[in-house]
Amino acid sequence: MKTNLKTLHAACLLALGVTPCAWAQEPSEMEEIVVKGLRASMISSLAVKRDGIRVADVVSAEDVGQFPDSNVAESLQRITGVSIDRSGGEGQFITVRGLGPEFNTVLVNQRTIATGNNGREFSFDSLSSEIISSAEVYKSAQASVQSGGIGSVVNISTARPFDYSEPKLVLSALGRYDELSESTTPELTGVGAWMNNDKTFGAMLSASYSERDAQIDSAGISGHLLAGDSQFIVGDENASGLGIANTITQPNGRIPRAFTFEREEQSRERLTVNGAIQSRPNEDLDITVDGLFSSFDIDSSAQRTSFFFEPSYLNAEFDANNTLLGFNNPGTDFYENNPLLAGPTPSPNDNVVTGYGRDEETYQVGVNLKYALSSNFEIVADISTSKAERSTFNPFIVVGSLSSTSPRFEVLNGQDIPTISNLSNIDDISAQRAHFTRVSTESIEDEIFESRLDAHWFVDAGALVKLSFGAFNTQREKSFQAARSQFRSIYSGYSFDVPDELLMPYMFDDFLSSASGSGSIPLQGFTFDIEEYFSFLNANLDAAPNQSQAQAAIAADISGEYGVYTPRNEPSQGFLVDETVTAIYFDTEWEGSLGDRLPWSANIGFRIAKTDTSSKGVDQPVIRFEESPGDTLLEVVRGPASEIEIENDYTNFLPSANFKLELTDEMILRFGYSETITRPTLTALGVGNSFGGRSFAPTSTGGNPELEAFESTNYDISYEWYFSDVGFFGAAFFRKEFEQFIETQTLLIPNDVTFDNGETRSVDFEDTRQRNGEKGSINGFEVAGQYAFDHLPGFWSGFGLGANFTYVESDIDRSVASGAQGCDYNGLSPRSYNINGFYQKDGFQARIAYNYRAAFLVQCFDEQAQPRHREEYGQLDMQVSYDINEMLQVFVEGVNLTNEQTRDYSIFNNRFLNYRETGARYSVGVRATF
Repeated sequence: MKTNLKTLHAACLLALGVTPCAWAQEPSEMEEIVVKGLRASMISSLAVKRDGIRVADVVSAEDVGQFPDSNVAESLQRITGVSIDRSGGEGQFITVRGLGPEFNTVLVNQRTIATGNNGREFSFDSLSSEIISSAEVYKSAQASVQSGGIGSVVNISTARPFDYSEPKLVLSALGRYDELSESTTPELTGVGAWMNNDKTFGAMLSASYSERDAQIDSAGISGHLLAGDSQFIVGDENASGLGIANTITQPNGRIPRAFTFEREEQSRERLTVNGAIQSRPNEDLDITVDGLFSSFDIDSSAQRTSFFFEPSYLNAEFDANNTLLGFNNPGTDFYENNPLLAGPTPSPNDNVVTGYGRDEETYQVGVNLKYALSSNFEIVADISTSKAERSTFNPFIVVGSLSSTSPRFEVLNGQDIPTISNLSNIDDISAQRAHFTRVSTESIEDEIFESRLDAHWFVDAGALVKLSFGAFNTQREKSFQAARSQFRSIYSGYSFDVPDELLMPYMFDDFLSSASGSGSIPLQGFTFDIEEYFSFLNANLDAAPNQSQAQAAIAADISGEYGVYTPRNEPSQGFLVDETVTAIYFDTEWEGSLGDRLPWSANIGFRIAKTDTSSKGVDQPVIRFEESPGDTLLEVVRGPASEIEIENDYTNFLPSANFKLELTDEMILRFGYSETITRPTLTALGVGNSFGGRSFAPTSTGGNPELEAFESTNYDISYEWYFSDVGFFGAAFFRKEFEQFIETQTLLIPNDVTFDNGETRSVDFEDTRQRNGEKGSINGFEVAGQYAFDHLPGFWSGFGLGANFTYVESDIDRSVASGAQGCDYNGLSPRSYNINGFYQKDGFQARIAYNYRAAFLVQCFDEQAQPRHREEYGQLDMQVSYDINEMLQVFVEGVNLTNEQTRDYSIFNNRFLNYRETGARYSVGVRATF
């Protein structure tokens, strides 16, 4: 007799790897087989995928407090079509089917969660995985689910007491070792669930606290500048008596802006608390109240050695792509021997103390009521509120010297990083001088109030089995405010001596040693205590070289922790955006059979969503642009501020249909059609404008409050074969057609700039902001498989394999004016795959996984308004655990076992941008279940 697989799948879902799943052999006998750990997660995930109508994938917890990975994004990347971006070596953002984080809506318990990011994208590194019961990735749309993701909708479900059959208490502790920082830090987790015998009341509380000391080593170029009228000198470093006749121009050349080596040291601290109360006072009413709190703080300090290339180049070598492959940047000796060419600042050697601090808090509280009015009609009401706050702190302080020699920069074919040679004064403490100083802060606040009312009518009308309809409202407010030092160039020019006692040698020990080209990296620089250095600067304002700024700073009477460098609010960069989304939907579900052998099911419906936005801010008209004294930085002189508000609205009709055909008891065909949207990021809707760059290469950026939603028409077809409770094979094809696609574009806008020598001339500003209007499409296919060797004898029956592969290609119809005709979609990797092997038997389980992502475009308009690409990347991770008994488990985890690095470039591989190393991480821990 055949087993009723749907019934057994449902039983496993209710168990969620906690209650044993009973698999029928004969109707009169039930043999109880306890399914836990990796296999419980796989069985549960495949059951949800199989029983649903639309195209979706699921990752389920192995047990209470046991998500498959310590980071939710790391687990999601094992799903077909999902790739991740990392921060400090930890998964932070996801890309689905080639569409980056801003195109994927992330919900927590089917609710929108606030985010401290600039956009709507959710940072998975801010959330502990121990509180998660499952994460579902919906790749095809359904009318009853929120709109907002043209890539996918991801729903993270937190654990609730009625998920479990009996009270539970799980405690775990681990020590994590970071290879680069050579530091071991703790992580502690507790999860408790209780319910009464009748399951009419239950409560659950979980908390996770972790620390991590991370180190990030990197080498980078701050973009490749268009040469324009830059001066290229024909002659060698030892020449003398050269003049303008010995110079040429290379107007279409691309030249590196600055070459930097940086070591960032981070202290990460994360606290996540989740609680839920469930009540079932009678069989018709379920009440759930739950709350989530997350605090994620990064204390960051970074030491940088930087070689800033002023716009004068000696012995320049270009390739056929107009990439500058090698040159000397003239030093003081060269200009002394060639006074007719003097003007640009001699090549500087900079010691930079900086940091990228991030403090973020997020909470969400919600109430859900599910009430059955009759045996076939129920309503669900849900109200939630969520808030996120993020603040950043970024000092940028430069102490340096002018090189007497002319440093040589070279890009050598096949090397990971360029080389720098012919250096001088970098280890001479007496040559160090004060230069640029700035402190910047930013704050973002995101607040959401959301309400939803759903009605479900289970009908008996032939093929029609269910009618669903409802209304939805989200009110969201996001604000941004920036502050920075107003007087940054008081000491610029490398002329004011820094006392030796303020400086300390800094050694870049074992820095990027595995990278080819690293042999030329200067391993010594200088560092200093920030507080002591600010005290020194503030005490010597009357003697500062740029007295116009110094006296203006004194007159401004700025007080605070950093004296005249204390950040001051910049109203023109701040904004507040209000967004209200009101939606109604109607959804139907159908079931039937083609003949007697082919059961089918479907959902067909539509959603109508109206979006109203209001962007508020401050307009400060620009009086003039000028060059800062002693430097080439662009300074902006503004007029009085006035408030401004711009409103916008748009309505979208979003139909959807999904069809599921069961070819056999094991094989399924799915078809999907939908129209979806992604709304523009709220920060992109701001009215603020900011300016930066250099006087000869100025930039501007800001918001565009008139943006409307991205629009996508989607087609899906998939084949799935479930040949065992763990065994699976699937193939899917998808197509997305885009309208009103929003992308960041850079346009040239001329403005007058007054230079330090008094000359005023028109200079093209590279104005970068988001704009609507692009069209295009994405086509792709996915293949996935999973197999357990259950048929093998003894020890061998515990082994299994899994793999998936995704291929995506794109087509974009861009206007010439966009300046982005050569760009693909941001974040689109044409190929990605995951291969994993697992073992589970007799209390021992292990998994080793390799994830690969092909090269992709990170950003079309990055530094110097040029594209940023990232080379292909693969990472190997592993997990091993052993159940000592029913209560106690020990485990070991390894992340990035082979210490892979990322490498970025711009258009051509030899236009190097960044090489970054975060190192491997290892964890050893123990978990106790009571």
